[in-house]
Amino acid sequence: MHRTANDLKGFSLFWLNLRQEFEPGRFIPNLTAGIVVGLLQVVRSISYAALIFTGSMSGFVANGIGLVLLATIIISLLLTLFTSLPGAIGNGQDIPSAILAGAVVAISQSLSVSTPSEEIFLTNIVAIGVTSLATGIFLWVLGQFKLGSLVRFLPYPVVGGFLAGTGWLITKGAFSTMADQPLSMALLQPDMLLRWIPGLIFAIALFLILHYVNHSLIIPGMVIGGTLLFYLIAFLSGSIANLSAQGWVLGPFPQGGLWQPVSLAHLDKVHWSAIGGQAINLATIPIMSAIALLLNSTGLELATRRDMRLNHELKVTGIANVLLGLTGGVAGYVSLGASSINHKLGANGRLSGFIIVGIGLVTLLFGASALSLFPKVILGGLLLYLGLSFLKDWVYHAWFKLPKLDYFVIILILLVTAFVGFLEAVGVGLITAVILFVINYSRIDIVRHELSGTTLHSRVTRPPLQEQLLDQHGDQLYILRLQGFIFFGTADSLLNTIRSRIHNPNLPAPRHIILDFRRVTAIDSTASLSFNKLKQLAEANNITLVLAEMSPAIQEQLQK
Repeated sequence: MHRTANDLKGFSLFWLNLRQEFEPGRFIPNLTAGIVVGLLQVVRSISYAALIFTGSMSGFVANGIGLVLLATIIISLLLTLFTSLPGAIGNGQDIPSAILAGAVVAISQSLSVSTPSEEIFLTNIVAIGVTSLATGIFLWVLGQFKLGSLVRFLPYPVVGGFLAGTGWLITKGAFSTMADQPLSMALLQPDMLLRWIPGLIFAIALFLILHYVNHSLIIPGMVIGGTLLFYLIAFLSGSIANLSAQGWVLGPFPQGGLWQPVSLAHLDKVHWSAIGGQAINLATIPIMSAIALLLNSTGLELATRRDMRLNHELKVTGIANVLLGLTGGVAGYVSLGASSINHKLGANGRLSGFIIVGIGLVTLLFGASALSLFPKVILGGLLLYLGLSFLKDWVYHAWFKLPKLDYFVIILILLVTAFVGFLEAVGVGLITAVILFVINYSRIDIVRHELSGTTLHSRVTRPPLQEQLLDQHGDQLYILRLQGFIFFGTADSLLNTIRSRIHNPNLPAPRHIILDFRRVTAIDSTASLSFNKLKQLAEANNITLVLAEMSPAIQEQLQK
């Protein structure tokens, strides 16, 4: 009963706040932000779809646009309704799209030439849907068990390496979008240069303009201006009627809406073995989506100076991705860029989110004919800009901001992504994360205090003669107060510290060594070897070794 009352109160507050956003002072900023971000979301959806459905699947790019748009609509709607930070906007994302692009190519190539293209497309759609479903379940479980803070434990350079690798995949996909063939030396042939050089010029122009004028209208304006210039050149050259036949535009598309739902009756035509062959690659999407979602949320908190409930966001986004999985949509989550633009334009409520959803729905249902005329060179240039932006941040800027060891990790993961694959890069990244943890944690001194009998006295009152005797031989008592978690790295450091003290020619050789475990939280099983070596070292030098204040668990561990 109490929960029902709270739900009704929250529902009433939701509608009260929404009604206030229709007031003149707030409605105009919300309307402006909704239109700008909504159009930007449509353009990005086209870009990501073209990235995924390239090569032999380019004929289905219209359906791909529908899938990414569907992701944007569902995620934006759920976030608009339930996010803990009003104004947060979500969409089908670049990282899942970049990984899916490679998986779609691999799945398509694994099927025989005689396989109908419709079956290949259906197989890829099911692979995308299953991945989104798995992503949704994974995100919801993380949120349900309050594991949103886990991203804080992933080393920064490892995350940077993943993002740099994503930038490379998007850059690579940009050339495939413009030239309809993979990035290779063949693109340097004279007849291919015209296919991608204008897109490169467009990307460079975007870079330069945004470097000096960082405004939310720049990208939509450049896309519109570039498209108009493209058609002006085509008109003056007299080839406007042949643009589609020559492969300069996305279309032609089949009649009807952009989203064509998959019928359950067609699932018998899905090649599940081809999907299984990419299972490990696809399994990286839930992990990378969780990391990116939490990083984007943290960045959005800084940009808006408002807090988000990360575990709540994980559950909401998880539910959204489950819905996407059931409808074949591409995995997505909160967008730092779209949400920041929304905030900068003055939309700090939920109304702009509903406007963005409306624009997406109109495009999804009625926009196929208009999108069929969209130039590939502009689309590829936008993708190239996005990919190079990742590389600029994590290859160029990182050189000046990060320690050289951290920078080496980023470049290592990037190179593995480029020359081996994203899956292998994830493996290298995780191994690197473990190595970095061991190296960094080994630098933490587990010795809290280093004492001797001359600096540490008991509270017992003794006769002067005994006090004098203790002072004379106090340096023969060596006391170490330990702290934290002891594993093989720090245990070996402790062994070297004690060995140096024993062989120090400037101090009397210790006869008693006391290790105080009062502040030790736990001990790794591999650290026991170092303590066995310490015991042997003490026996060899006729030293009494005392281990004090050990917890039962630590005592049991050392006795094994």
